[in-house]
Amino acid sequence: SLSYSEKSLQEYQSERSALNLDFQTQNLYNKLEKLQNSKAEILINQKYYNYLLKTFIENDVIQDIVASSIMNVENTLLNNQIIQLTQLQAELNSIKFNTKKDNPYIEALKDKIENSKEAIIKNIKNEKKTSQITLKDLENRIEEINEKFNQFPQTQRELFGFERKFKLN
Repeated sequence: SLSYSEKSLQEYQSERSALNLDFQTQNLYNKLEKLQNSKAEILINQKYYNYLLKTFIENDVIQDIVASSIMNVENTLLNNQIIQLTQLQAELNSIKFNTKKDNPYIEALKDKIENSKEAIIKNIKNEKKTSQITLKDLENRIEEINEKFNQFPQTQRELFGFERKFKLN
């Protein structure tokens, strides 16, 4: 019986990878925490992209945009596009102030600004799609870890049962 209970305990431990449940629990908890932090970052990014999209669609003149660095959103291309747009906007304002209204350069600058806005809007929409895919993946991985957490109590009970039989024998 000792040999049988020892064999049963070893088989159960190897089948369920139940050698050190406390370590596994801590490891899963750490993974879950990292995934939830990543999910929070993605949600912040999405809110920032929604804010930008609304700003660029609703306003002709773009001023006082909240910087992405303040929101902890790192997108170099988008930042450069916004900087370029604000520079074009400043140049247009300066030229409007110093020249006549029918200056052909003003119309060319307005076209550049409009093209720049369209490129930014396209970039924002792509970033939103990408972040949505990433968010869905993170949610699936979080769900998998939560399912593993739910299995631990049963695994631990069963492991204690095998250990009890082994110790009894």
